[in-house]
Amino acid sequence: MLTANSKGGKQFPLIEAGLHEAVCYAIVDIGTVHSDAFNTDQRKVVFVWEIPDSRIEIDGKDLPRALSKHYTMSLGTKANLRKDLVSWRTRDFTPEEEENFELKSVLGAACLLNIIHKTKTDGTKYATINTVLNLKGKKFKPDNPMVLYGIEENGLDIPSTLPPWLVEEIKKAPEYELILHPESVVPQGETDDIDPAVDDSDIPF
Repeated sequence: MLTANSKGGKQFPLIEAGLHEAVCYAIVDIGTVHSDAFNTDQRKVVFVWEIPDSRIEIDGKDLPRALSKHYTMSLGTKANLRKDLVSWRTRDFTPEEEENFELKSVLGAACLLNIIHKTKTDGTKYATINTVLNLKGKKFKPDNPMVLYGIEENGLDIPSTLPPWLVEEIKKAPEYELILHPESVVPQGETDDIDPAVDDSDIPF
């Protein structure tokens, strides 16, 4: 089973479906994203995990495969980010954590990813993360440099180690445009206005 890649038309097998040990090496704020399907503007964050048992050779280097997941930046009771973090940490959020949970606390943390295969409307098959589970007693040092990026905190200083597709998502954000052209851009929406019943994180990009 193969899927297309943007690098020169290369094709790589999908990551095998099932449980995989993984380590979170990047947490990236991509700003406000508009969903045509839900007609909403929501602040998004992307988590990226390395999967040590799934390897690939790129430019002569043996590297771990990586898989990402987009989340609405919300800890509402129905939000996918909350569900995965609760499953990952094996405990619910305290009232204090609900008010101010630092995402960096899970950067570099190991987990089990339950990976499944899905099919887009155009027939393209892809691997996606269904659930994030706790992995006790193991630690992994990621091959990639760990990255914690926030648009307001880091601005134009986008880490060079991020994949190009993720850099492009950051640059599309109205918050990023506001930094580049503060006189002409108005942000599209605010995270605080998210309807907790709406979370479009599962829509594949």
